[in-house]
Amino acid sequence: STQSRSSAASDVYKRQYEYSAGVLIITKEKEEYKVVVKVNYNTLTASEVKVNENTVNFLVYIEGGKVQVSLQVKDDLIQGTADSNEGSFSLKGKKK
Repeated sequence: STQSRSSAASDVYKRQYEYSAGVLIITKEKEEYKVVVKVNYNTLTASEVKVNENTVNFLVYIEGGKVQVSLQVKDDLIQGTADSNEGSFSLKGKKK
C-alpha cells in the first residue's frame, strides 16, 4: 500500500539523517590500515580495508546491515559512496 511505502521511505530518510555526519579515522599500523567510523554516538570498526594510492575501500556494519564504502582522496577532500541494501549514498568530507 502507499501508506506503508511512504512509512518505509520515511524510515530510510530518518536513518540517512542519523548517519549524515561523522568522523572517519584512518590509521596505519606496520603495513596494515585500520578504519574506525564514529557516527551517531557509535564507534564502528571497518573490515576488509584496502588502500591503494588515492582510494580507500572498506566494509562496515550499521544496524546489522552491510555497507560497502568506497572513497577517493584528493588533496584535503574526500568523496565517494556508501552502498547498502537501502541504496547508494554519496559521501563527502575534508581531511583534518
